[in-house]
Amino acid sequence: MNEKIIELRKQYYYSVLSVSSEMLYSILPSPSFTNFLDIMKGVIESLDEEILHYSKELRATLDEEDKQLYINELEELQKKRKICEKILSDYYTISTEEIVDESKKINIIFGVTPSGSIAFLNDLKRNIDEHYYEEIIELLDQLENGELVNNQEKVRRFNSNNNKLSGLMELKGFQIRLLFRQLPKNIIYIDMVRIKKDDRVTKDFQEPIRRMTLLTQDFESKKRRIKNNDKVDELIIEGEEMLATVKHFLEESLKKRRGKNGE
Repeated sequence: MNEKIIELRKQYYYSVLSVSSEMLYSILPSPSFTNFLDIMKGVIESLDEEILHYSKELRATLDEEDKQLYINELEELQKKRKICEKILSDYYTISTEEIVDESKKINIIFGVTPSGSIAFLNDLKRNIDEHYYEEIIELLDQLENGELVNNQEKVRRFNSNNNKLSGLMELKGFQIRLLFRQLPKNIIYIDMVRIKKDDRVTKDFQEPIRRMTLLTQDFESKKRRIKNNDKVDELIIEGEEMLATVKHFLEESLKKRRGKNGE
């Protein structure tokens, strides 16, 4: 690690120590962030050092006001440490709440880019030829109907050793791949659609890593909203509207294509 990165890390750890526990979530890295584990380890080490420092000061002082200040500081530091421990625990644990129950209605929501567009729709317009559109409609229908989510032959979870792709799953069609993540309340978050890649090629992982990074803010926001039960019904309705928009685009594009071909 070069000196510039080391200095930047030190500055970041200092900001963690400075911010209140209530604001800590807003500055901690997302699990999809590059070097997430290393950064979280450094955060916890910094907190431990600060806890040790104030514990020594508390034992050494005889001044009652100083004692209270140190006690308050230690309580705040312990709160921050518990938050970090919880984030790491969530990172390593696949919550049973996030297992999709195929016997119940499955709700689909889509990743939205920082500019406000549906990432999936952007993929269709920019990267996917129209002759794949029928297969995409079929996969979306099957996903929504609960026919494929827990089918191990059709769905693969990305290698757990690749921390940058934690939680990402891939639904395999004949030539099309839908990449998604599972959330509580039987909700599926669709990150992207792409044409089949060679699984042996390293760059096959770069596309989804870039997409997850792009959608970090949107995904974490929706995940918190679902876990906090914050207007989840509205979120589901928004997802239904986006799904209708995506299907309408696919179907209209197919109609135009068939018209051109005289079908």
